[in-house]
Amino acid sequence: MQPPLRLDQAVELAESNYPSIRVAQAQAEAANENVRLAHTAYLPRLDLLWQENRASTNNVFGALLPQGIVPSISGPVLGTKSLDSTFGSAGGLLFSWEPLDFGFRGANVGVARALTKQASAVVDVTRLDVATSAADTFLALLAAQQALRAAEANVSRAQTFADAVHVLVNNGLRAGADAARADAELSTAKNQLNRAQQTGEISRATLAEVLGTPGLFVTVDAGPLLDLPRDTSVPALNLDSHPLVLAQSAAVATVRAREHVLDRSYFPRFNLQSAFSGRGTGALTTGGFKGGTLESYLQIAAPFDGVVTERNVDRGSLAGPASGTASTPMLRIQQISRLRLIVAVPESDVAGMVSGSRIGFTVPAFPGENFSGVVVRVSHALDEKTRTMPVELDVMNESGRLAPGMFPEVLWPTRRPKPSLFVPGPAIATTTERTFVIRIRNGVSEWVDVKRGMSMGDLVEIFGDLQENDIIAARGTDELRPGTSVSAKQVPSSK
Repeated sequence: MQPPLRLDQAVELAESNYPSIRVAQAQAEAANENVRLAHTAYLPRLDLLWQENRASTNNVFGALLPQGIVPSISGPVLGTKSLDSTFGSAGGLLFSWEPLDFGFRGANVGVARALTKQASAVVDVTRLDVATSAADTFLALLAAQQALRAAEANVSRAQTFADAVHVLVNNGLRAGADAARADAELSTAKNQLNRAQQTGEISRATLAEVLGTPGLFVTVDAGPLLDLPRDTSVPALNLDSHPLVLAQSAAVATVRAREHVLDRSYFPRFNLQSAFSGRGTGALTTGGFKGGTLESYLQIAAPFDGVVTERNVDRGSLAGPASGTASTPMLRIQQISRLRLIVAVPESDVAGMVSGSRIGFTVPAFPGENFSGVVVRVSHALDEKTRTMPVELDVMNESGRLAPGMFPEVLWPTRRPKPSLFVPGPAIATTTERTFVIRIRNGVSEWVDVKRGMSMGDLVEIFGDLQENDIIAARGTDELRPGTSVSAKQVPSSK
């Protein structure tokens, strides 16, 4: 349960929780931001436009969509009509600045500042309303509690009086009508007590709502409020600092600021504008098109530099749109200045691929001559059938000696992510069940399972539970069983 609240605590709690105060504060912050927005009117403005359109050639320079940046003059109308159309374009840049306005923008800034002061005054008025409502509800609850105590005392007094009258009536000292009258007074006192309790609960719920904590059981501390004041004189009021007076003054200042804006609207305003624009069209002043008539569209231009490697039409052949996936193209152009070499790298060698490394290769057309390419793309996915990973190399072919479709032989460098161990070939023993080498440790033999790797002369790469400087038998055989005591002798290593 919340501890009892004093009057000043109730007012502070209401001011911190009541939603209307936060709304007024947010409006004041928005008004303050409007001042910054009004200051942006002093800044220059830059508008950029680009449009692309297609229209008929009846107008020499083509169509221009409505806007305020590129001049809309489009040239004279042609004497002939045509339904043929072409593309047109327009682009422009407009710089605008108002260096002199005789205080018009300053008046708008003044209006924004006046609105900010008015919003701040409204915050103070709202705070005053909330504080007044909280204090009034606090005092109402306090008065209801005092009325409840008086009602309880009245019920106690009526109960005592009724008991005394009943004793006298029972002893024949008073008439029975007196007992009935005493019971009626007791019932009236109890009804007054019930109304006092109801009024107290309503006042308590109203105070909780005003404090911004609806549903909370609130208790109050009267403090010195039930005592008579020592000084009964009333101080002189200074209404100039009252929030309502300040709010009305701010409203008057806002109206005057707006009047100042209207006064400044009669003054001239000077604008500085600088524009840069350009327009393009595919039409000529004769009504034709750039590059000739519509027949010029029958010319086919290569989209990139290259060499025509296949020509399937001759002069006089019928050309038309492709139909189906098996249609034969008119021409086939290939770019040979830079070729792509795709190498299928085995799964066992993909760990050594480094992007950007240069790889050498040869082609049968130029025996004894070496070429190279740079690794640029790795697929990072294995072919399930061949267990290889495609790697793409870019090959610069400025001389044009290499041709697409050649089958090169690539010298692929093999790298391991960590150093490998090599043993002589006879040191590896292979049975139907396992492949192993024999390690000599503390004069005792033990079999160590291994996997073969690459071969380098007489040495074979192995992978297993081995460490550098382990002693390995030069000849591996299953006749030397694990656990056999041996005397190891060092033999010359193979190079």
